[in-house]
Amino acid sequence: MNIYYLIMRIAILSLPVIGLIAIGRTSLCIARCLKAKRFNLALFSFLGIISLIGVFLIDIVLWFGYGVAHTQKDLWTDLTVLAVTGVPVYAGSYGLWRMALYFESGLEQPPG
Repeated sequence: MNIYYLIMRIAILSLPVIGLIAIGRTSLCIARCLKAKRFNLALFSFLGIISLIGVFLIDIVLWFGYGVAHTQKDLWTDLTVLAVTGVPVYAGSYGLWRMALYFESGLEQPPG
């Protein structure tokens, strides 16, 4: 096995792991928002989770299409597909994490 393929597989396998960590953190935020009776923040957190899942499902479709395509696959096309699918998942996960932190920081204050 080439070191390139090992790095590529690690990068691809890290996408769902990062997404699940962000979804778990946001689920904790939803539970705390519901406990504090801040339903609008819980709704936005839930919509963020749904959005990240949607981005990941689109990535799966792109990976499947790229895998079954009858074109020549080389290093450049592999990196392009990884960048096109990886950057939105990493950015969405980071945004979801930061959103959960921001929402939870406002839970101490009364709604209004």
